[in-house]
Amino acid sequence: MLPNVFEVSIYGNLTPFEKNPLLSLARVRIFYKGLNRNRTFITDEFAEKLIASLPYTPVSGIWDENDFSDHGKSREEGRIYGLVPEFPNGAWEKHLDKDGVEREYYCCDVVLFTTRYADAAKIVGKSQSMELWQKSIKGEWVIQGGVKCFKYSDGCFIGLQVLGDDIEPCFEGAAFFSYAESLKEMINILEKYSLNGGKTKMELNFKLSDREKRNAIFALLNPNFNDEGGWEINYEICEIYDEYALVYNGEYFRQYYTKNDETDSLELGNIEKTFVMDISEAEYTALKALRSANGGVFTEIDSKYQSLVDNNSTLQGEKTDLENSVATLTEQVGSLQETINSGADTISGLNSKIEELNATAATQQEAFTALEEEVTSLREFKADAEKAEKLAEIAKYSMLEEEVVKQFTEAVEQGNYTLASLQDALKVAYVNANAQSIFTNVNQPANHFIPKTGTQSPELSGAARLISNRRNNGGN
Repeated sequence: MLPNVFEVSIYGNLTPFEKNPLLSLARVRIFYKGLNRNRTFITDEFAEKLIASLPYTPVSGIWDENDFSDHGKSREEGRIYGLVPEFPNGAWEKHLDKDGVEREYYCCDVVLFTTRYADAAKIVGKSQSMELWQKSIKGEWVIQGGVKCFKYSDGCFIGLQVLGDDIEPCFEGAAFFSYAESLKEMINILEKYSLNGGKTKMELNFKLSDREKRNAIFALLNPNFNDEGGWEINYEICEIYDEYALVYNGEYFRQYYTKNDETDSLELGNIEKTFVMDISEAEYTALKALRSANGGVFTEIDSKYQSLVDNNSTLQGEKTDLENSVATLTEQVGSLQETINSGADTISGLNSKIEELNATAATQQEAFTALEEEVTSLREFKADAEKAEKLAEIAKYSMLEEEVVKQFTEAVEQGNYTLASLQDALKVAYVNANAQSIFTNVNQPANHFIPKTGTQSPELSGAARLISNRRNNGGN
């Protein structure tokens, strides 16, 4: 979400409005140019656009018992306590802020409805938020002074919201939101959390929604985000995905995590540095398609590219051989053509020779094509033959449980066995299925293996033969 809320304040003493004694006049300190703590950047040009949109901007607020509240859940809450006049008497005025830095703010007059609303007389000295109309905002994310910020190019005012004494309008973080509301919510959530295993795991008292995941990850990445730690932020959270969060601390990282809704816990995993690339939309679409074609990652591209290069090299060699053959035939054709030109009496014979050579070239090309098709067919035949041989081997062990035979068959269909490894695996399965403990009752009949293809058992390992012989001798 683009930042559209900023801290301002109304100051000075209320004075009667000369055009209407029922109204009062006050002064509001609104914004300064450049980079601000909301991580937005106001240029000279954008400042002029804001100033031009100030006249008739409403001053609104929500009165809650003894003080003003926050922004509320919607624009329709609260009431309008005043407005910026058509000629607001604007000026740039210097002000020493609480952090000890003197900044130059744009200030203007506001008219307050103090007679109609008694609460309006309490606005002076209160903090306010400068609110921009979201749909009017234009700009881009840039790096300014080593800080990622949103640089405005267009926008206009939608209101000046009166805030209570315990409300800070803006909070500088991964998302741009009301400082007091989100900070209080974060503190309340942190009080419900208990850290286990250092700073990598957090046990929760409720199921994990997407918003709670963000809060939990933020708390784990920023253990000093409290009074004792001076509200220190190590990482901002840019986005939350199913397996990782994209975080920022001057550089971008993927912070992997796992969550368990059954145990109501979230645990941090590895953190990997990631990069933001300057690419066009067309390039981004191509990269997404390339990553999708490589299993959702880029790491397989090199090997696949090298394979394509090798195949291309082979084809280029074959192409060169064919081109040489064609060049040779072309030279021969040229030589024959010269002979044809030397005498009319040999034209008929030379033309026949040319046709013969052209036919030879076509035959060679057809033979080459047919050879390629034959090689492909032989490869398919070989694969089918090997598969049939493996399935036949499985068929010899039909006495095994149906599920076991099915598993071997599916593995062969997927190409997971060589014939030798399949034979070994079948023998082991057979031995495991027919092994009998030396403590078994010798009078109990055993299920002996009778192969379909003959009377001889498959070749077994030494241990398997001992077990088989013992079973065949009645356990003796």
